[in-house]
Amino acid sequence: MWWLLAGGLLVAGGLAGVVLFVWQVVAPGSDPTDDAVAGGQVAGLSAPPTPAAIFTVEAAGTYTVWIDTGGTINSSTRDAIVAAANCAATFSDGVTKSFRGAVQGSSVVAGDLATVGTFDAPAGPAAVVCRSERFGPRAVLDQLEKERRFFVTSGPPDSDWVPFVALFAGLPALILGAMALGRGWVGSLRRRRPS
Repeated sequence: MWWLLAGGLLVAGGLAGVVLFVWQVVAPGSDPTDDAVAGGQVAGLSAPPTPAAIFTVEAAGTYTVWIDTGGTINSSTRDAIVAAANCAATFSDGVTKSFRGAVQGSSVVAGDLATVGTFDAPAGPAAVVCRSERFGPRAVLDQLEKERRFFVTSGPPDSDWVPFVALFAGLPALILGAMALGRGWVGSLRRRRPS
C-alpha cells in the first residue's frame, strides 16, 4: 500500500516537472522590451558615439541591458555581438558603472534579444551608453560595424535554468515512481494469492 502511494506521488511530481519543462521551452516567452524603461543605439566599431538612453530610477534597484541581435546568421555571431558590447551607466551622483557582454556569467537570450549585463542603480536620473569594441574573429567584424538597438529593463533577467531543474528532477522522480508502483503492485498481487 505504501509503495503504491509513494509511487503515485513520485509519478505525479515527475510528470509535473516534465510538463513544466515542455511548457517553458515551447511556450512563447515574454518580450523583454515590453518592460523597457529606456532604449538607445549601440555605436558600431568605427562609428561616433550614440546619444545616451536617459531614464529616471524611481527606487534603487537592478537594471538589465538587452541588445537586439536581429539579422545575425548563427549563434556564434550573436555571441560575438553580445561579447563586443561595452556599456556604461552614469548616475546623478557622478558614479559610472561599466560592464561588458564578454564578462557576464552567461547571456540570457529571448528571441533576437540577448543580455549584455546588469547594473545596480541609485534613485534618480540615469544614462546608459553602449558601443561595440573589437571582439572575436575577423569574420564578425562587419557585424560589429552595424548600429544595433539596446533596451534597459528594470530587474534582473528571468532565469533560463528553472525548466532544466524541473526536467532533471522530474525524470528521476518518474523512474523511481514507476519502480515504486511496480513494487507496490507486485506486493499487492502476492498478498491476494491463496495459501
